[in-house]
Amino acid sequence: MNVHAPYLLSKAALPDMVAQKWGRIIAVGSIAGKLPTPFGVGYSATKAAVNGLSRTIAQEHAKDGITANVICPGPVESRMELARQQFDADNAGISLEQKINSATPMGPHGQPEDVSPLAVYLASDDSSFVTGQAWNVDGGILMAT
Repeated sequence: MNVHAPYLLSKAALPDMVAQKWGRIIAVGSIAGKLPTPFGVGYSATKAAVNGLSRTIAQEHAKDGITANVICPGPVESRMELARQQFDADNAGISLEQKINSATPMGPHGQPEDVSPLAVYLASDDSSFVTGQAWNVDGGILMAT
């Protein structure tokens, strides 16, 4: 579903966007689509596919007034993220608290509100000259690799 849903939604929305000569497609990727993730081959592969899908849509529809971008979060607090952090902590032989506090170069994992302002920007007219990008919101993880 990581790539299937954005593909189907984009396919359904694009005809109306083309007719209006305006549209914003914002997909949710992950830094896992840019960086190998231990024990996450399927997840990483599908998130990399989201990046490719969005770049292709951006290229095909640039002259139609449509932008397509991806938000690539790093570790953001959620039930799924906490379970992954616990798995990683167990494999590293450290506590969950130690793992969370060192999740990013900036410290602990992010919060949903660290990601949402970027979505608002990408949906706005202010981002009309921004397309085909995969934006990292990761507390500096990719910078440090």
